[in-house]
Amino acid sequence: MNSISLISSPLSESWTAWTLLGYLLCLVIIELHQPGQISCALREISSKIERNYNDVGQDLLTVILLYIFRFGVFGMALYMLLFRGGEFSYATYAAIVGIIVGIEALRAIIIIAIHFAFGFRGDLQTFFRQYNHLWLLFCLLLYIICVTAMNIGLHPALQVAGIVAVVAYFIGLIWKIIRIAPFRAVHILYILLYLFLLEVVPFGAAIVAVQSVLKV
Repeated sequence: MNSISLISSPLSESWTAWTLLGYLLCLVIIELHQPGQISCALREISSKIERNYNDVGQDLLTVILLYIFRFGVFGMALYMLLFRGGEFSYATYAAIVGIIVGIEALRAIIIIAIHFAFGFRGDLQTFFRQYNHLWLLFCLLLYIICVTAMNIGLHPALQVAGIVAVVAYFIGLIWKIIRIAPFRAVHILYILLYLFLLEVVPFGAAIVAVQSVLKV
C-alpha cells in the first residue's frame, strides 16, 4: 500500500516544531540564568514613569538568546503568515531570518544616528531598554500565533491576529516615544520620521523580501 504524501506546511514539517521548541528553550534558559526578564518587560511596558525603575540586568548570554528568540520568531511568523504553498523548507526560513537580521542591523545604526542628531543622547539608553521590552512582548504574541498555526494550520484568523499584534506594537511604540522624550514641537517631526523610516519601511521591506523569497 502506497503512503499518502502530506502537503508541505508548518503542520507537516517536523523542523518547524523543533525550531519553535528551541526558541522556547531560549526563554527558559534566560529565566533560569537571569530571572525576571519577561515579568520585567510586562511591568515596565505598563509603567507610567520610565525613568525611575529598577531594570533587570542582561549579560551577554541573555542578550544573545533574546536576539535569537526575536529574530527567529519574527521570521517564522512572517514565513507562516505569508506562506502560499510549495515546499515549507528550513533553507527558505533561514534565508528569511538572514534578511531580517540584515534589516535590523541597518535599522539599529540609523536609530543611533537619529537619536544623536536630535539630541536625545541622555534618553538613548532608556529608549533602547523600553524598545527591547516592547519587542519581546510583540514576539511572544507572534510565538503564540506560530504555535497555534502548528495545531490548526494556516487559518485566516491567524493573519488577522498577526495584524492586531502589529497594530498593538505600533500603538505601544508611539506611547513609549511620547512618554520618554520631553515633548517639544520638533519631536512631532522626530516621531513621524522614526515611525516611517525605521518602523514602517523596515516592516514593509521585510514583507516584500519574504514574498520574493517565497516565489523562488
